[in-house]
Amino acid sequence: MKKILLMRHAEAILGNPALHDHDRPLTQQGKLAAKKMGTLLAAGGFVPNKIISSTAARARETALGVHEFLNNNIEIEYSKQLYNAKPAMCLEHLINLPDEIEFVMLVGHNPGISNILEISCRINLNMPTAAIAEIHFDIQQWNNLEEFTKGTLNNYWNPITLIC
Repeated sequence: MKKILLMRHAEAILGNPALHDHDRPLTQQGKLAAKKMGTLLAAGGFVPNKIISSTAARARETALGVHEFLNNNIEIEYSKQLYNAKPAMCLEHLINLPDEIEFVMLVGHNPGISNILEISCRINLNMPTAAIAEIHFDIQQWNNLEEFTKGTLNNYWNPITLIC
């Protein structure tokens, strides 16, 4: 069984002509939401073996905000290819993982993150900022993961509706 935590980056500042989209940082509310989600994951024992994040500032900050509350030995890998990536590109990162890794977190952007959830679990659920979906795949090796491999949505957390 392989497990993925799909997370959309937390709320970022609005577009600014002086700032490239890739460099938009989190708002204060976004920083708090990332920490809130990290706290939730740690308290529930949802600790991935590895975090893979887009290199966009808002995704990096989200990954670090979550990581702060998890085991500090968890590696964070940053990939420019995940910046506004389509599902196939996101999944390409997963199929190359070593099989010893059972549980991975992917921090990225919409529509890619929502599309992975829709394709894998056949659920049309738009992921708001800082939302997390836990998907289980009945596979033993990451290289068996394909774009249309059926997964099961085990958990879904929306920071807006959480009471902490």
